[in-house]
Amino acid sequence: MTAASDISSLEWIPRTAGVRNAHCGSVIGWDAVGMPTIWGNRVLARLDQRTGAVIEDLLARRLTWLIPVGSATGRQVPAAHGIEILGDGCQLMVPGTLRDHMLRWLVPPRPHRLLTTPDLLFAATTAALGPTA
Repeated sequence: MTAASDISSLEWIPRTAGVRNAHCGSVIGWDAVGMPTIWGNRVLARLDQRTGAVIEDLLARRLTWLIPVGSATGRQVPAAHGIEILGDGCQLMVPGTLRDHMLRWLVPPRPHRLLTTPDLLFAATTAALGPTA
């Protein structure tokens, strides 16, 4: 995992129930990778303790990882599997510390466990999708 000093305070996470609309990229200090829960659970199992924070959207049935800004540039992801990279210009709903919506932290953020290492995430994703990816 990587932790940038400007985001390690986690002040951008609502301290109560509710959500915040965050702008990905250089504005907040991270990009994101989202995927359907069916793939996300497989990726999470492969990453195990090497994962950073993970947002679970129960309504949309998606898991989302936070990664360092720009670290997904040039990476190819299979769009047919519903995987998307969110960077500058994209927005992501961030859950608060108390759950009261269909959006929650599946793996809670911590200053030392916030961002997932992109190489690990993309390798786990490729492995989870299998040879058809």
